[in-house]
Amino acid sequence: MDAHRSALMREILAEMDRRIRQRDRIRGYRRRGDQVVIALTADGEALAADLEARYGDAVQLRVGNFAFPFTRPSEFSRDLAPEATVAIDGLVLDAMLDDAVVPSGRSTRGRVRFENRGTARIAIGTGDPLGGYVVLRGTSEIVGGRGRAARGVAMAVTLSPGDTRELAFLLSTASTDPTFGYRLPPGHYDVVVPIPLYQSLPDPGEDDRLLSPPVLLELT
Repeated sequence: MDAHRSALMREILAEMDRRIRQRDRIRGYRRRGDQVVIALTADGEALAADLEARYGDAVQLRVGNFAFPFTRPSEFSRDLAPEATVAIDGLVLDAMLDDAVVPSGRSTRGRVRFENRGTARIAIGTGDPLGGYVVLRGTSEIVGGRGRAARGVAMAVTLSPGDTRELAFLLSTASTDPTFGYRLPPGHYDVVVPIPLYQSLPDPGEDDRLLSPPVLLELT
């Protein structure tokens, strides 16, 4: 690598470090050979265009879930949110968003409340934090989010009759449907949270899963 390229790498890395500290639409970056691979938030398209114009092939860019730049397909087959595979007597789930109105492309958080309305003790094991999906209203068609949070840890949830417990979930509103582009169009969507069960009653299975009821999300 020549001196000019090395200096350019240092300049890019310094800028990325500064933008990370300022929370300026950079999710992460890493050096790979003579390029810097940069992941931007879904609302970082303008910044991606600026970086490409200034640094050219010295950067490899990704905005939200897609490479930058990309060509929108005219058709795309969406995945469906997974269904619950088990039901636990007495267990009632409820999902709540910390912010029910969110700028499109931004991430947010919420909580799933577990409540034991039965007469027997309930013990399950799941992940913390959980991950949510954004689905089209009234459907299970996934258009954003992910069903498993990164860097989650196993969490035991034990509920005596009448007990409640809340676990956090993470939600990305970056589009997973390339026909929409990097960000989902403003509007109303549902959010559902799959809850993998590592321990359930009466007998755990490899694919045991609960699913929260949908909660309304408005993207602006």
